Amino acid sequence: MPKITAATVAEHKERTRDLLLDAVESLVLERPFASVSMRDIAERASVSRTVIYNYAPDPISLLVEATQRGSAEVRAAVSGQADQIAVSPRVRLRRIVTVLLLDYARSTHTMLTVLAMERYATNERLTEALVFFRTRIGRSIMDVVRDGVEAGEFAPVTDPQLTLAFMVGVMQSAVHKVLDAPDDSRATVAEAAADFLLRALDAGTTSPPRGADSA
Repeated sequence: MPKITAATVAEHKERTRDLLLDAVESLVLERPFASVSMRDIAERASVSRTVIYNYAPDPISLLVEATQRGSAEVRAAVSGQADQIAVSPRVRLRRIVTVLLLDYARSTHTMLTVLAMERYATNERLTEALVFFRTRIGRSIMDVVRDGVEAGEFAPVTDPQLTLAFMVGVMQSAVHKVLDAPDDSRATVAEAAADFLLRALDAGTTSPPRGADSA
């Protein structure tokens, strides 16, 4: 169990909770969440297997909490890019992909892990986390896509939810590649993911050079 080095009991509890959430995030990077137990989380966080139950009843509760911890910052960063309406939608979407894959890669991975569990698990808190992703982060992304359609940069989207699902699938693959890649290669992976998404959304015109997208 971590030694109490905080000034107050409340501060110690907050630090312990952060250790547990960090442990969940690291474990889901290594293996499927279904194989992660409370014992695994406690050992990774160096927390007693009895104490951990003072913080959560099961692994999924900790996973959802880890998602919620990071999602507010991610949402603010994504919205910050999406709201720059004076900037080309193509550029905004490229920047959003960069934010998700480079600036907040671990938080993005955790959110996408929760999203991938939707078809296999029913949990009220899990549902709340998914609603947050879809209605806030997903809405920001699709607002940029809509702006791109209106500007003639992207092809018309007949099914926004299906389009978002396809984009999420690309992001799920890309974030794994980013987190597995050496630091000096991560930007290359993020750029490749952005290029793929932009080509998929392309209205049929010749895509501008990468430098023009990121200007």
